[in-house]
Amino acid sequence: MNKALNKSENIQKAAEAYKNDLNLNIRRAVVIHNIAPNSVSNYLNGRTKPAPDYFTSYQKLSSIKESVLVEYIIRGYYSDYLLTIPHLNDCANEFLRMKGISDIINVH
Repeated sequence: MNKALNKSENIQKAAEAYKNDLNLNIRRAVVIHNIAPNSVSNYLNGRTKPAPDYFTSYQKLSSIKESVLVEYIIRGYYSDYLLTIPHLNDCANEFLRMKGISDIINVH
């Protein structure tokens, strides 16, 4: 995920450099930031959205509920409680049910 976030950040930097510097063409901007030219042009034309926005749109749990689940996992780990993937999946799905969301989180 860090690779995608870094690439997204470089695309945004190249696009900003291109927009803010009248003497800088898009080819030079992408060379400076080591990005493919089509990535920046797609970003500028609105055909792609930045990675953080993409990941956030697929996040089903709120940050608070995600933190609660993480804390639950940590406490279970330190208390030698056997945490299984199906058990954690049930916990996450219960959070969604309490929120009124009928989607479920699948185990991959």
